Amino acid sequence: MPLHSLRSLHLGYCGSIPQLPERLGGLTALTEPSIWNCGGIKFLPESIQQLTNLLILDIAACPELKLWCTADENVMKLAHIKRKLSIRA
Repeated sequence: MPLHSLRSLHLGYCGSIPQLPERLGGLTALTEPSIWNCGGIKFLPESIQQLTNLLILDIAACPELKLWCTADENVMKLAHIKRKLSIRA
């Protein structure tokens, strides 16, 4: 299966990952990404705006990423998410 047809992606306990790659935007079928306990990730790449099929973005136990997602200057970057935006501390 080609990566561009990937529908869900779950990252957990990845404290050593400093950021997600810009090519994340190439996963155009992605609907439900989850990021848990990845304290090294502080922001989402600009290409997140290319993921127009997103239904839910689930972020848990990533305090700096949560701050980035809820900052006024970034809210519009996530406005295309069709349903619930779930961001927990």
